[in-house]
Amino acid sequence: MKVLYLGKTIVNQIYNDVVYEAVSMDFKNFIIKDNSGHKNVYPKTAFKEIHVLYKAKYIGETDITDLVVGNIYDITSDMDDDFYEIIDETSETYMYPKEFFEVIPNNVNVFEKAEK
Repeated sequence: MKVLYLGKTIVNQIYNDVVYEAVSMDFKNFIIKDNSGHKNVYPKTAFKEIHVLYKAKYIGETDITDLVVGNIYDITSDMDDDFYEIIDETSETYMYPKEFFEVIPNNVNVFEKAEK
């Protein structure tokens, strides 16, 4: 599951407002592979679960700072008429124009789609 870290930044280990992949250890803790490259235990209370609505391929004409043409990204919000909230290359969520993305239907193999 994807989780957003809400706690205090620990430099070179875990950063505030960054999305991490988590494994539930027990009812109180997550195991997170953090920025140190190690799997560490953190309290669940320091995180907010991120729900991925669907995936989309970036089809912009050029790479921009935090998106790469052809890469697949997770969409976490579609509440705005013109923008998606996307987990970008920085592992943070930002709003990007919908016109830059091609939504991938849930029943399509994402890896197959990315190769095209």
